[in-house]
Amino acid sequence: MDSNLCFKGPGPVQPCSWRINARAGTIAVAAGIADYDSKGTASEADDTITITGFAIKQPLTVVDGANQTGIMLDLLAAGSTTTASVSFGTPPAALTDRGGIVGVDLGTTGVLRLSQVSPTQTSAVVPSLTAITGATGYEFLGFASEPVTDGTAGQSVVIRRGITSASSIAAGEWMEPPAGLASDRATVSLTPVAGAFAHVIEIDTNPTTGMGNRTMSIIILDDTTTVTLPVEFAPLATGPLSVTANAFDPGTGFEVRNFEVDSLIDSIQRLAGETIELN
Repeated sequence: MDSNLCFKGPGPVQPCSWRINARAGTIAVAAGIADYDSKGTASEADDTITITGFAIKQPLTVVDGANQTGIMLDLLAAGSTTTASVSFGTPPAALTDRGGIVGVDLGTTGVLRLSQVSPTQTSAVVPSLTAITGATGYEFLGFASEPVTDGTAGQSVVIRRGITSASSIAAGEWMEPPAGLASDRATVSLTPVAGAFAHVIEIDTNPTTGMGNRTMSIIILDDTTTVTLPVEFAPLATGPLSVTANAFDPGTGFEVRNFEVDSLIDSIQRLAGETIELN
């Protein structure tokens, strides 16, 4: 059983001995409280899970490499939940694996991504904004990908922020992945995505075991369709490589003539990617 799951049956209630790994810095920790009904059968097919509430602790300061113990989450008061309803719109047709997460934006502390939804289950219980200190709105993270598991799945992601009404969350328009991605190890070519502000090409080693290493990253800020790799690196050495092209859309309010990479990342509303492998 995962260490951050806790089940309570009949009898005396004991504290949950949970643990998580977290990034260093100031964070919030939250948990969903649910009723689990097995229907009294061995099969899990008829089981139901009903969210009844949430618990949270914030702010917490995490120091790299330092464990903390004895942290207790505070259960939100009764009536502190509402129902989120999500419209997925029309994701790219080829990207048939689809889902989403509704989160609560806590500003500089981060986003509590709590409740999962899908095109077949478009509603979920979420905390009310007024129940969590520092909550500025809801965030919807939607994703769609090709149904392959070989590392080359095309994908599309939408991020909608500043949502004040959980009952009317819309994914809006999705972005198609870059098409025509190809490389001869000296160049990389693609068909730019309409509506994208920038395209980022990432080239990684693709070992059969262990983790790959980043070989090169290239950002395209115009309508270039073929990039010639720097002569110091090209042609790329023989061996398995993974080439990914990501298209980014930071929305209409983004200042395209004066930006930092961090501000681009924080402003992204849509992105889509495609990957090929060179052997």
